[in-house]
Amino acid sequence: TTEIYTLSLHDALPISEDVEKIVGKKFRAEIKDVYGNVNIYGEQKYEYTTFRKETYKVAGEHRPESIEYVNTIEEDVKRRDFTVNSIYYDILDDKYIDVYGGLNDLENCVLKAIETPEYVFDNDALRILRMVRIACSLGLDIDIKTVLCAQNNVEKLKYISKNRIREEVNKILVCDTFYPTLKYTNNAHGRALELLGNMGALSFIFPSLEQIRNSEIKDGGMKLYSHIMQAYYISSSNIRLSTLFHDVGKFYSKLKYKNFWANEEYLKYYLEINLGDEKGLGYNKSHINRIYRVITAQNFDKYLLENRYNVRRFIVDNIDIFNEITELMDNRRLVETNLKKKSRVAKKLRKNYDSMVKNNVPMKLSDLDINGDDIISNFIDIRVDKIGIILNKLFDLCLKSDNINKKATLLVYAKKYIMKDREFYLEA
Repeated sequence: TTEIYTLSLHDALPISEDVEKIVGKKFRAEIKDVYGNVNIYGEQKYEYTTFRKETYKVAGEHRPESIEYVNTIEEDVKRRDFTVNSIYYDILDDKYIDVYGGLNDLENCVLKAIETPEYVFDNDALRILRMVRIACSLGLDIDIKTVLCAQNNVEKLKYISKNRIREEVNKILVCDTFYPTLKYTNNAHGRALELLGNMGALSFIFPSLEQIRNSEIKDGGMKLYSHIMQAYYISSSNIRLSTLFHDVGKFYSKLKYKNFWANEEYLKYYLEINLGDEKGLGYNKSHINRIYRVITAQNFDKYLLENRYNVRRFIVDNIDIFNEITELMDNRRLVETNLKKKSRVAKKLRKNYDSMVKNNVPMKLSDLDINGDDIISNFIDIRVDKIGIILNKLFDLCLKSDNINKKATLLVYAKKYIMKDREFYLEA
């Protein structure tokens, strides 16, 4: 496959409209925003940004109140955040322009604020989260003055919109995947969460997780927060939010009732508090519901007593999140056993899933070897509003018996259902 890269271009050309005229017919220009940014499309995509300086209305607010176009790199570079992000390359003279010594810091694996840390974080508090993401994804140490200043400015995150925080958090949760071949990035996502917690930033992102972090509540002899973080470290990128919140319900249930019985009730409420639209980071309802389903599914078949039908029904009801459920089951068990054992429930579920595939058991209604048109063509007096009922009965039958998902066989069973209750299924 061909990878498409976006190149960032910068110059002192004063207004976006001028860029749109200059690129000519070979390229297409699209004004991106009011800040002097233009997308230029040709064989690949370019992002053009006019040299500028920025003014912020409220210290820590992400977007500038106003901009002023300038003529030099020395002026433009002052709106950057860290030295490694302030390196320019002159495409005409084939040389780097490195005002703040970013090349040297990159060589020494250090992330450092330009100018002074106060200058950087006063202008834009979102840079606190960017600092964590960049340092962890690249395996860089953070300059001590920079990290201490970030910690002192962490409350300014309250000026940043929840949407902007969510976008940055989503990157932080998977920052180990950005440059996996670099040294010291294997556990970047875990290091990032630890940094956020140590700086006090977690309370502005996931307040419930910060509460658990500061509590002594245990489950099975292990502090809840330790259990969560150990599971988080070994989790794949697609279940990390579920992993971080999988014991949240337990925590609040233990606080209220001194037991874990109200786990699911509290889980739903605090997922909304942390992740929802009104008070949380603004994840959509379907995303939050998915996380809720993954977590509550952890309680299925704890004692391995469920029969084959119930296991199969569980699998098909959760087929869209099956891998997420079983991975979290495994990771939780691995943490409990010091990485020695995986979940027996997950093993049972996977074994049943493989058996279903082998025996042509449908995973969803559309996998049936029969559809509504087949029912209509074979039973001309069928009531259209009853077709769904018949198909669901056939689907349920396939979960109980192997190798019957064949059109001829299913039509035989459909006929039995219809003939047994003709008045219900057929037109008068």
